[in-house]
Amino acid sequence: MTLSRMFALILLSCAALVSSGVAWGQSETPAGAPPQTQTFAGTLVDADCKTADANGMCEITDATKHFGIMTSDGKYTKFDKDGDSKAKSVLATTAVKTGAIRASVNGKLDGDHIKVQSVQIQ
Repeated sequence: MTLSRMFALILLSCAALVSSGVAWGQSETPAGAPPQTQTFAGTLVDADCKTADANGMCEITDATKHFGIMTSDGKYTKFDKDGDSKAKSVLATTAVKTGAIRASVNGKLDGDHIKVQSVQIQ
């Protein structure tokens, strides 16, 4: 075997080793995979208020039509339209309907909002 062939074989082996390491380090969820259901725990907020005042408290009022959740780490995410309806329905059955309402929301993160599957008041 010539020196140039040995060098080419070594380069090819190194390239294979590097590419296998890159593939091993990748996430198991493909980039185009559908989002997974998650639980978001925090305080319900008035999404219209949050849109107008990102730093506001935006507690739930009788006039709240659109909802979101503020998690304990300060992340705010609004609900989809179905989530707004679910939050409104759940609040109709609780004693406390306004203010800082703690909740747990199950759903899938889709861009800047949650596709809400369920809302539970805590």
